[in-house]
Amino acid sequence: MSGCEKFIEQISKQLPDLASTGDLIRVGIFKNHQAAYIYRQNGRGPSYFKMSQKTVYPKESVIEFLRNCKVESTTENIEV
Repeated sequence: MSGCEKFIEQISKQLPDLASTGDLIRVGIFKNHQAAYIYRQNGRGPSYFKMSQKTVYPKESVIEFLRNCKVESTTENIEV
């Protein structure tokens, strides 16, 4: 199992099935509530549900988001 997969597994164990923004801050996905808000507004964060005034993130959406953020090499983004 790669280091990335170990990290994702560890995060998965710490999150409830429906995680709050605070849960994602606690495990290090977001730095603070403002960062989470910006990610939501720009459509870059994990999928979420808006329930009245509360935002919740399904655990599987968070895991998928983490897997999609993975970069194998810094040279992947460099055009030659």
